[in-house]
Amino acid sequence: MKKIYYKICCSLLILIGLMTSNAFGQTQSTNSQSVEEIVSPVKNALFKTNDTSDIVIKLRNQGPNDLFASDRVEISLSINVEKQGTILTVDTLLSLGKYIRKDDFVDLTILENYQFTLDNRYNICASAGGTLIHPVNSNKFNSACTPFSVGLKELEAKVSNVYYSNGKLFFNLNNIPDAQLEIYDMTGKIVLNQRIQASNRSIDFNPKSKGFYFLKVINNRHSANAVAKIAVN
Repeated sequence: MKKIYYKICCSLLILIGLMTSNAFGQTQSTNSQSVEEIVSPVKNALFKTNDTSDIVIKLRNQGPNDLFASDRVEISLSINVEKQGTILTVDTLLSLGKYIRKDDFVDLTILENYQFTLDNRYNICASAGGTLIHPVNSNKFNSACTPFSVGLKELEAKVSNVYYSNGKLFFNLNNIPDAQLEIYDMTGKIVLNQRIQASNRSIDFNPKSKGFYFLKVINNRHSANAVAKIAVN
């Protein structure tokens, strides 16, 4: 009986000691992690009304510790709409799901099939907190945001001022952050296929013969395409 009483007393003393050390500010384990980018929705995407998308972030472990697959990280998410403010906030613990070494990344899904019902400009922001094993995140720059739009006709992909001169094709792109450019001859054969960015204003184009060609710009971010006719004299 005395041995049992002694063990109980020792356990109570250890528990009191732990509680006392925590009360007086015992140092918690720290690590640095950040939301490197919003993977989905992609930046400057244009969705149709009621389209859905997973909301996915890329988390970076900046160390100094490796993170275990069984650990969970605090993530805060906000979905903001122009002139209306924040329409949704989410604070959650996400399982890492894989072993993450220092300076390695992992994609984490916060919401699946989120539906965008408002025709407006959106901005999604996400930030990382601590993990269960390392409760303190020492990274002060731990968030990322991405803008995109839903159902705005004036933001549809357009190509204008298209003309050919001296081996170059000139054009202006509107609301096409990155795209695939295709040029067809009158028979429907593709004579040029090239990836372009919104900053591109011209490309090299040396057709084998004069005549009319068709330019098609396929927006990689959404379903809208732009088409123009080219005259090569």
